[in-house]
Amino acid sequence: MRPRSKFPMIIAVCAAMLSGSAMTTAALALSPSKVIAAHDPDKDGSLDRREVIRAAIDKFKLLDHDHDGSLDQAELSGVLNSHHLAALEHHRNGTLRLGGYLRLVKRTFRYVNTDHDRTLEAAELDTPAGRFLMHLIY
Repeated sequence: MRPRSKFPMIIAVCAAMLSGSAMTTAALALSPSKVIAAHDPDKDGSLDRREVIRAAIDKFKLLDHDHDGSLDQAELSGVLNSHHLAALEHHRNGTLRLGGYLRLVKRTFRYVNTDHDRTLEAAELDTPAGRFLMHLIY
């Protein structure tokens, strides 16, 4: 039997962190329509999985200040805290590589896509988990 994934719990905890008093000014400024407009090249008013992954790769590169291909806690500051980083799949040195970051983004996408239509609309992004996903990609 396959062990249960920790990702739904991580997504819920991170979403709660962003929706609580720890919400940053940047997270407050995020609006679903703004994020969709920034990452929707086909202008269909929603984000599909491919568009979200492209946005996540861009965000990862933006966060990777030292360009070493991994994010340490300092680079993830404001995105994930040390407890969340420890719960994610990461290298033994406490860094998160692009593959681990994308796994979190893909699983969060599935979690947020409540109507299972393979696209995210503004209403789905305007939830705690949706705001967490926006925080990961914008």
